[in-house]
Amino acid sequence: MVRNNLLQRIGNQPEIVPNPDDFRGWVSDCLVVLSVSASSVSREIGGGKNTVSQFLSDRERGIDLATAHRITAHFRGLAADKWLILPRAAWVTSAAHV
Repeated sequence: MVRNNLLQRIGNQPEIVPNPDDFRGWVSDCLVVLSVSASSVSREIGGGKNTVSQFLSDRERGIDLATAHRITAHFRGLAADKWLILPRAAWVTSAAHV
């Protein structure tokens, strides 16, 4: 079995912590595609009201795996409900070629 077969394993739970800058860009793109606010996503994932907003605005702020997973899962659910396709995640593409 190939150790880095992340495209199959990332579907349910990410096993890598995305680069904060890559993830920040992806989250911003998804907010636009899904027409949702950062504060509404924060509430829906059970975070503080400004969790996503602060992550997006503070370049020094990282993100933990659990929060990244909750955001990703929430976006995937919204996209499925709205019949939308999310932008390609840069960290999955680059990690899959390692």
